[in-house]
Amino acid sequence: MTWGLRGQPWLISLAGYGSLALVLTWPLAIHLATVVPHDLGDPLLCTWILWWNAYTMPLTSAWWNAPMFWPMGGALALSEHLLGVSLVASPLQWLGADPVTAYNIVFLLSFPLCAVAAHALAFTLTARHDAAAVAGLAFAFNPYRTSHLPHLQMLWTFWMPLALLALHRYARDARLRWLVVFAAMWVGQALSSGYFLLFFPVLTALWLAWFLACRRDLPQLIRVAAAWAIGSVLLLPIVVPYQRVHQRLALQRSLYEIRSFSADVSAFAAASPLAPASRLLRAGAAEQELFPGIMVVGLIVVAVTASLWQTRKEPASYRRLQTILGAAACGLVVLALLAPSVMPWQLRLAGITIVSVTTAIKPLTAAIWCLVLALAVDGRLARAWRARSALAFYVCAAAVMYVLSFGPEPSFLGEPFWYKPPYAWLMELPGLSSVRAPARFAMLAELCLAVAAALAFASIRVLLPRRFAAVAAVIALCGIAADGWIQALPLVAVPPRFASLESTQEGAVVELPLGDTTGDLAALYRSIYHHRPVVNGYSGFEPVHYTILRLAVEKDTAALDALTSDGPLTVLEVSSGRVTTIEAPAHAEPAPTGHSLSILAATADGTVVDQRPLVDGDPMSRWISGAPQHGTETLTIDLGSSRHVDGVTLSIGPYLGDFPRVLTIETSEDLRTWKLQWSGRGATKAVAGALRDPRTVPLTFGFASAAARWVRLRQLGTDPKFPWSIADLTVSGR
Repeated sequence: MTWGLRGQPWLISLAGYGSLALVLTWPLAIHLATVVPHDLGDPLLCTWILWWNAYTMPLTSAWWNAPMFWPMGGALALSEHLLGVSLVASPLQWLGADPVTAYNIVFLLSFPLCAVAAHALAFTLTARHDAAAVAGLAFAFNPYRTSHLPHLQMLWTFWMPLALLALHRYARDARLRWLVVFAAMWVGQALSSGYFLLFFPVLTALWLAWFLACRRDLPQLIRVAAAWAIGSVLLLPIVVPYQRVHQRLALQRSLYEIRSFSADVSAFAAASPLAPASRLLRAGAAEQELFPGIMVVGLIVVAVTASLWQTRKEPASYRRLQTILGAAACGLVVLALLAPSVMPWQLRLAGITIVSVTTAIKPLTAAIWCLVLALAVDGRLARAWRARSALAFYVCAAAVMYVLSFGPEPSFLGEPFWYKPPYAWLMELPGLSSVRAPARFAMLAELCLAVAAALAFASIRVLLPRRFAAVAAVIALCGIAADGWIQALPLVAVPPRFASLESTQEGAVVELPLGDTTGDLAALYRSIYHHRPVVNGYSGFEPVHYTILRLAVEKDTAALDALTSDGPLTVLEVSSGRVTTIEAPAHAEPAPTGHSLSILAATADGTVVDQRPLVDGDPMSRWISGAPQHGTETLTIDLGSSRHVDGVTLSIGPYLGDFPRVLTIETSEDLRTWKLQWSGRGATKAVAGALRDPRTVPLTFGFASAAARWVRLRQLGTDPKFPWSIADLTVSGR
């Protein structure tokens, strides 16, 4: 009876959260096998990954070499592996569920699981189910989460509130079992999302600094760190191969890309088109929709205002320091506003530059840090830290998470305003320099806001007359549900299948057109049923060989010949449904066997050029034709004396579009008589070179040994956009 009474609120909460999820996503529950929610982008990729996890032993070589972007190895390391999600999705498939059905079930489960987890965390802090329900709804059903409905790894986040729950319980009673729970939840979250493998430790570190930073807490802090370290060691079989594959494939994020996927401050005024608030706010990309909801913010503002009103005033010395810092911040902001008319300017003393201001970013950055210092010296914050105020922590942590979501160069309406913000510091840590979307720190902010809202509601509730408490709870819960309501979730039919592919099992498959996101994802989906590797692929990274192949196939499918060395290739033209086969070559081209010969001089179209970029071994330096390829480019190499030449290697380095479209290689001993040694399309060689070495992309041309002093390369193809360039050139012989 006692257990029934204690468990009844939890069962009611779970049923309520599950029912709300079904209502908001209806009619998904009755079309589990035939549609995916929102779009045919990431949902299809996640479906494919969950299928692969279910039928291939994780962490094996075969598992890492997932059958996309064939024949490249290590393809799974280009995307999320979703092993944490597969703890549920794999058993569903083993029991007979279709991969799409399994995806949709875990998608639906993510809502009640996140809600119950946040509910449990808030109940631990407030001991009230009505306040806990505020956190449950606010975390599982909020506008930001709606913006990320296609991203399953962003929805499967119930591990984080449970990890924080375990930390709070351990800080309270120091029982070892809570450390075990914390470590398990940390590992589960790290296996569910690569983003939170890197982001959640930041919030955890802040939690430890707030709740376990006193000297008397040192033993507990050491035990938590030990449990965290043990859990992290279990992740090494995932982390280390990811790092190795990324290094081997020369995968990296440009600063421009990271900035593009950072949130703009104006994103707080943007919401998903599926959210009710979108009628009043603007819509943007998922990373630019940070609207947190009205009710959650309202509850926190009311509670924080009431708390500040009741706290005692600061000593005069603190108030004076805050006044000085505030005045300095205001002055710096004014200076930044005047930037267009007064900058650049310098303050010099005795010939020494004291201050130099060239852009508005400098004074704005100084103003921000003045405000941060003003808050840091506020005695009320120090008292909240000493009292281990959960409300103060989660409000401050939410602010920090939002600041980090702005990325390495925070901007407002596209204009940067902060130099070297905290996220730029994080990028110095391993792994964080390659994160694509800093904006996803906002999911951690949503968790902090949800807990803060629950604490805020609990503090407000005690101030209300008892007869109004239930009404206040209903208003708060309805307001949060309204903020997070999903308006007509799109349900998209899965791509059609082709019986012609499923009836044969020989060789790899490529679907044309190549490189189209929708088509590539459809190809992955169809591979679930024909069980053959596919040349197509989709991930957060595009492999080097695939970029070259995509550029080449736009003009000529002959580049696909580079993929037939291991067997025939099946080609599906999706528009017509026609299936053809490219057979493997009957004879392999000879490979150069000589050593690298020295180059005396080089001329391009009769003009002497500096040959140093051709031989310095630096893939960034290059010889370049200077204009888009028009079919008359010539590069002649002088070896200084007659040699026996048996091959040429051209490396294009990072200039992936600059391979020669059509190339002939000729040799001569007297500059009058030329012998043709090799002729053909460069795309095939470029694709093969990118598969062999993605960093340098060597195009290797072998032929029978021939006596020659001069080697002439003629580019005979055309391209309206890309020039012909060579990062490094090697002539092989003896």
